[in-house]
Amino acid sequence: MIRSIRPTDLPRLASLNRRGLVNEAYSRRDLTQPRRSLSLGMVLSHWLALEENRQTWVNVERRRIDGLISARHEGNAWEIDRLVVEPDAEPRLVQRLLSYLTAVGGEVGIQKLYLRLPAMSELVEAARGAGFLLYNAETLYVRTVPVPPVRKSSLPPGVRPKASHDLQSLFQLYCAAVPLAVRQAEAMTLSEWQQLRLRTRSALRRKELVAEREGQLVGWLQLEWRGTAGYLELLALPDFPDIVDTLLDVGLMLQGGRAPWYCLVAEHEARLAHALGERGFQPEASFCALVKQLSMRVKQPRLVPVPG
Repeated sequence: MIRSIRPTDLPRLASLNRRGLVNEAYSRRDLTQPRRSLSLGMVLSHWLALEENRQTWVNVERRRIDGLISARHEGNAWEIDRLVVEPDAEPRLVQRLLSYLTAVGGEVGIQKLYLRLPAMSELVEAARGAGFLLYNAETLYVRTVPVPPVRKSSLPPGVRPKASHDLQSLFQLYCAAVPLAVRQAEAMTLSEWQQLRLRTRSALRRKELVAEREGQLVGWLQLEWRGTAGYLELLALPDFPDIVDTLLDVGLMLQGGRAPWYCLVAEHEARLAHALGERGFQPEASFCALVKQLSMRVKQPRLVPVPG
């Protein structure tokens, strides 16, 4: 039986902890975290904290929890960030958990479910059996050696801080730089893209820069800081490959001597992967990004009486 998690489930969850089960799902917020076994601390901080934007369900058989799934609510989408099952669990259990999430999400108006798994995870095929589509392959790059901080250095010509009026131009850059299949999974409209940006942001300390050529926005760089670690994200028009090098060098200049630095690179971003390798980044982990589009209830127009 699949149901919502309850505070009374703590003893059963302690059993999961003793069995050393590992979380297989990764959100963008915790890509750099090693695969961790389910602990009571994780349960208390994440699932029993009554977060408004989090939902968690467990599969209970014979008074024993043998599966857990948790998702964060971001706009009209859910991102699955916890998927915990026995190492030898049947694919049917994973498919049941994902199908249950699909049914509940459809009832509350969720349009998409996102799931990121390690590339070699046996759960990838189980997820595809539950209707999830593999839409991207990703590699996490890391640089562990800091760049000596620069005291004072101006931005190169054509590079400036992002302004509020850049919104539409940034969306056009996204549309030109990202393949159609990925955009169909992530964002096809300006509104969906804005929600995507909110979903992928994970830190309060952030700096965004844009690059222009002859009045056209051709590149974008985002830097985020959490503790001593930094995270960068970059987009550039294919016709301007040198912008990748320019923005990466600016990012490393601004990183302030921090280490490590991380960058998640999609399979269509070969130029970015090459540039990272030239600057001391190494691939650390590979992931499969999956999505499931949920059917939406459409309200049928109908005539209603008008009060006299």
